[in-house]
Amino acid sequence: MKNKVVFAAILVVLNLFLGAWIDRTWFRGPTSGPTHMAVPAQPLSKFVPSEMDRTDSRSTIAQSKDVEAPPQSSLDSRSVEFKATADRVKQKPGANRKEVIEPIERWAQTDPQGAITWALSLPQGDTRVGALKAAFSSWAKTDGASAAQYAEGLPPGKDRQQALAAVARQWAGTDPDAATAWARRLGDRPSQDTALQNVTDRLSDTDIARAAEVALMLSSGEVRRDSVQGIAARWAGEDLAKAMEWMGQLSDQTDRDAAFRGLIRAWVQTDPDSAIGYLNELNPGSQMAALKSTFVPWGERDPAGAMAAATKLNNEKARSAAMAMTAGTWAGSSPGEAADYVAQLPPGPSQISAGLSVAAAWAEHDPASAAQWVVNFPEGGAREKAISAVARNWAEADATQAGTWIETLPAGGVKATALFSFVEGLGQHDPATAVEWAQRISEPKLRDEALARTVQDWLQTDPIAAGAWLNTTPLAEGVKERALNPKKK
Repeated sequence: MKNKVVFAAILVVLNLFLGAWIDRTWFRGPTSGPTHMAVPAQPLSKFVPSEMDRTDSRSTIAQSKDVEAPPQSSLDSRSVEFKATADRVKQKPGANRKEVIEPIERWAQTDPQGAITWALSLPQGDTRVGALKAAFSSWAKTDGASAAQYAEGLPPGKDRQQALAAVARQWAGTDPDAATAWARRLGDRPSQDTALQNVTDRLSDTDIARAAEVALMLSSGEVRRDSVQGIAARWAGEDLAKAMEWMGQLSDQTDRDAAFRGLIRAWVQTDPDSAIGYLNELNPGSQMAALKSTFVPWGERDPAGAMAAATKLNNEKARSAAMAMTAGTWAGSSPGEAADYVAQLPPGPSQISAGLSVAAAWAEHDPASAAQWVVNFPEGGAREKAISAVARNWAEADATQAGTWIETLPAGGVKATALFSFVEGLGQHDPATAVEWAQRISEPKLRDEALARTVQDWLQTDPIAAGAWLNTTPLAEGVKERALNPKKK
């Protein structure tokens, strides 16, 4: 028994020595064991990639054809919020255009394409136009090139033109060179003109000389004329000498005429006497070309001043035309005041022209009052023409009352002329009644002319009824032939 205990103790000791030797040789020896099991000299720490590593990683993911860059959740959530707000505002009873546009502007700052898609889902109308402009303008503030490219990709139509206009106007405020170059590269001329016009308008606020250059890139036509005229007017208000110098350098006569109209319109606001003196130095044709753009807006702003200035024009034809334009504009807002002013003018062609203009404008709004005014005109051609103008306009507004008034006029040339004008106005919407009134004209030539003209118009709108009337109504020799063959003399 004792021997067994000793033997067991010896085995335990041998196992201890063997384990120590194996541990030292295979696990703890710095060089003697297998190298793949060696322990690092420094302890492992948590791996944190550098900023460059993170950037390169994202770039690699984004450029991969198989893996898309993960969307930024913050932008996605904002877009959802903006869409929900826009939908809520749109569905709100009585929502106005401004309420809808405000969230679109903010939405487009983070997700312009989403805002544009939503705007294009709106029904046609002012709200859709406003939302589309707001989205593209907001985008173009920060990235004009991308907004321009997206606008170009829209299908042809009103939406595309509105988008191009919004981008051009906004982009011109931050990078006019790039905006102008882009506008000139657009594939079709209408799109180019739309973009260039908006670049011009925006530059007019900051660089009028540059705006003038861009305006001359527009194709010839109404848009170019209006832009040139507007620039000249604005430039003349800031620096008349520079505006006149620019006008003198224009090689195209149409451009020069447009610039002159704008220049003189602004000039009369700052120094009317000097402007009228300049007009008096021009030939009659140039004077006449500038009158409408000068005296119509002047008459809206200061009718009495415009009338007084018009009397200083040396050319009688230009003077009468300017006074007529001003008086008509004045009568559109204050006919009584215009009528009193004209009544105090010296008798002559200018007073007659102004009086006729007042009568025509007054009759459009209050024919009864205009009729009461014109019957007090002195006997003569002016009274006859004024009564005719009232009769024509009144016939279109209320034929029954106009006819009753005409019947009160004394028989003779004035009444015949009034009836002729009344028939002209009535024939536009009731030719059957107009031909009946035409037969009451006492002057044979006027009567035949009124019948022929009215039947001509009637044949265009209702040939069956007009033909039946011609076949059953006896007419003077030649009247029927003239009605059926208006081009034949």
